[in-house]
Amino acid sequence: MKFKESQASIEKYLGDHWSGNNIVFENEPLEADLYDEYASVVVAFGGTDKRAIENCYKVIGLLIVTVNVRPGVGISRALELANTLSPLLASYELPADPSLSAPVVQFVAPSLSKVQRPPPGWVQAQVSCPFYYFVFI
Repeated sequence: MKFKESQASIEKYLGDHWSGNNIVFENEPLEADLYDEYASVVVAFGGTDKRAIENCYKVIGLLIVTVNVRPGVGISRALELANTLSPLLASYELPADPSLSAPVVQFVAPSLSKVQRPPPGWVQAQVSCPFYYFVFI
């Protein structure tokens, strides 16, 4: 279903275009104590739909980017960083990446929220953006 390839393509896109601060991807080690702010990325996959007419599967997922800042920096900085991410995703079609064998990924509309109970020592804002892609059989 191209999960690994799609995740790698999304992470590559964010790594190339995110200029806000340090970025860490899922399953990568991070020593958070070294930073005053950073963004963490999780790519979650949901349901898969078979499309008989097109002879393909539609794979649905959710990109979650959590912006972490120290309390002294404040929520306004977290929201500012999260807001810079939204234009990278809003209805964006990520082209296929032949080097990763990744399909075209279509992002939908991102949403922004403040994390109500962040870990001690952090203030967080979160950008969530649904996405989907097709795998042809």
